[in-house]
Amino acid sequence: MPILELIVANGCDASETLSPPAVGGDVVPEQVKARIGSKVALIGGVDYINQAGT
Repeated sequence: MPILELIVANGCDASETLSPPAVGGDVVPEQVKARIGSKVALIGGVDYINQAGT
């Protein structure tokens, strides 16, 4: 979460490994989407718990 804007500033097309607290990360999906979701593609790992098997 602390480096989201740096991902955009770095010129990335996408950000990957967006791990939520349930698996040791710090991602709050709604905040990520609001802060950088319109600037880069968001790939994988946003919600391991509720999206398993889909």
